[in-house]
Amino acid sequence: MDVETGKLGLDRKGWGLPLLGALAVLSLLYLWFHFSSDRPWDKDSLVRSMYIQRALARPKLMVDPWARPLGVIPYLPVAFLPAGVKEGFEASRFLSMVYSLLACLFAGLAAARLGFSRPWIAAWALGCTPLLLQNSAGVTPETVFVTLFALALWLHALGWIRAEVLCFALLPLARFENVVLFVPLAWYLVFRLRRPKLLVLLGAPTLAWYLILAWLRADFLWIVTYGRDMASWNPSGLDRSLHWVRGNLVDPLHYFYIAPAVFGLPVLFLSLVGLARKWNLFTVFFLVMVGIHCLLKGRAGHAGYPRYILPLAPLLG
Repeated sequence: MDVETGKLGLDRKGWGLPLLGALAVLSLLYLWFHFSSDRPWDKDSLVRSMYIQRALARPKLMVDPWARPLGVIPYLPVAFLPAGVKEGFEASRFLSMVYSLLACLFAGLAAARLGFSRPWIAAWALGCTPLLLQNSAGVTPETVFVTLFALALWLHALGWIRAEVLCFALLPLARFENVVLFVPLAWYLVFRLRRPKLLVLLGAPTLAWYLILAWLRADFLWIVTYGRDMASWNPSGLDRSLHWVRGNLVDPLHYFYIAPAVFGLPVLFLSLVGLARKWNLFTVFFLVMVGIHCLLKGRAGHAGYPRYILPLAPLLG
């Protein structure tokens, strides 16, 4: 594929129409799921929706450590709507569906740019991820993470290194624990690409978020305080055996157990075979992201929810 058609995302080799067809069918599926779901599948979605609707009046909510910047800012168009809580929630859910479909588009374009003969399969695989479909009917930062990650993969395939690094730099603003991805990324930038100056771009968004919160909370070590508070949080007398206490036991394979339900068994199996056959930076990403969530489960308020590993979906697709 030549560079120009790769940048446009369509070429003359016959995969453009199948990709658009896949996106059209996925759009119908997501619309059906959206309108057939009249309530959120988790309580967090409702709370996040209220954060979004009040973000303009209370800008602090845009950097809140629980809501997180990428859990609020991408949904800010909703805050401009003169709507009530229910209407605002529905609008936020609709944006989640749009972001999910954009992720499918980026996955297909990345596969095409990497030379796969049937790149539309990548869009199908990502779009049919069970938990992505479920999250598209809610309001979670994981949905935005998936979209940004898929965009980063496409930019990587195009060779647009600065834009790719910027996308990866924003990921911790959706889920902070994924800052651990900076370790293999830093190694890749310094020792493979020989571009150490990009480390500044990689770390700037997360550092800026941290310093803003340190100023707002008058606590430079706010992340320690926040982690301790979240670890002791027990809403409404929740049975701690459900998440926190169970998680404090050694359970290093927790997310490996539930991965088939998150991604779907066929896609998971085929993708793991592919990742194992060809080790690269993205294989390392997969192992690091699963590993950090297994280690954190039950600690610092990490509840072990399945959606925490949903951001891996673009790698598997």
